[in-house]
Amino acid sequence: MNKFLDDKEVKTYVETAKSIKERKKKFSDVIDKKGNQYVNLVQEGGGLLGIALVGFTFILEKAGIRFWRLAGTSAGAINAMLLAAVGEKHETKSEIILEELDKVNFSDFADGHNFVKRALKFSGFFKKLATLLLGFLALIIIGLILTAIHFNQTFAFFILSLLGILVLVCFNIAWLWNRFRFRKWGLCRGNVFHKWMIDVLKENGVQTFKDLKKKAYLSPDHLVYPRNNGDIPSSDLTLIACDITNGIKVQFPEDMPMYGLGDDVNPGDFVRASMSIPVFFETFSINNRDSRSKIVQDKWQAIGFDEVYREESFLLMEVLYQISPSIFFIFPALRRLECLL
Repeated sequence: MNKFLDDKEVKTYVETAKSIKERKKKFSDVIDKKGNQYVNLVQEGGGLLGIALVGFTFILEKAGIRFWRLAGTSAGAINAMLLAAVGEKHETKSEIILEELDKVNFSDFADGHNFVKRALKFSGFFKKLATLLLGFLALIIIGLILTAIHFNQTFAFFILSLLGILVLVCFNIAWLWNRFRFRKWGLCRGNVFHKWMIDVLKENGVQTFKDLKKKAYLSPDHLVYPRNNGDIPSSDLTLIACDITNGIKVQFPEDMPMYGLGDDVNPGDFVRASMSIPVFFETFSINNRDSRSKIVQDKWQAIGFDEVYREESFLLMEVLYQISPSIFFIFPALRRLECLL
């Protein structure tokens, strides 16, 4: 953390941001009594590179910018949730978030088979492995052709040995594929990340959605803004995921009733669903025990489903919003699109 704050380039950005605040440069006509300007912020993903989002909001806060409505997907959902849950609305939060991230060993989030952890340490491992297997297969094909043209007993034995190795490799691939299917189509469970998110939220007084609403869902009564522009909505938080069981985009917490979720649900579940990078992390499952209730059925029918009796839904990162999450605010009518996978 100190290394980041002491970096010369970061210090330059911080000083520039502070000078912008001192000059009272206008970015928004919505302010609070402390002079902080409020904007809506939508954040996309980016895997580990998504940590840059925290640096981005860190500088914005130094410039006197605060965030009213928040939305995000994947890595953007992580920062959006923490910005909503940490501290009060008018306070700076990114520095606290950076401190939490500084405590994390990101390799721990790869909580899959040891093979996965080892492979991640080598740059381009899977690409090199695929190249090796293709080269091995090409060698066998060439050997079979040469054996057919000019038979040689020693060479034929060598080719048969290679075929035996190939069969063993195929058996191992089949075993890994079945394990992959059993593990909800992901190399890593995502449990370590899930627990980390829940613990960070707990440290900041958020254990249920009810707790989150007290911090993230505020009326604009204490804000100053031109009334002729119309009333601004209350602050809120939206995290985007994809329900691959039913083939729809999901917005948490708005779509909680569709899955029989109440105010007692931990908001960390929403982040875990949104950050589920396909293949790398397992899908996040929700068991909807109230799937047959009228309230739940009415919610599904409202979006075009006649009947939904699936008690378990699998969720992962929403690909469309990963590409362009700003569509959430620009085109509100497109908020119920099918998942693009």
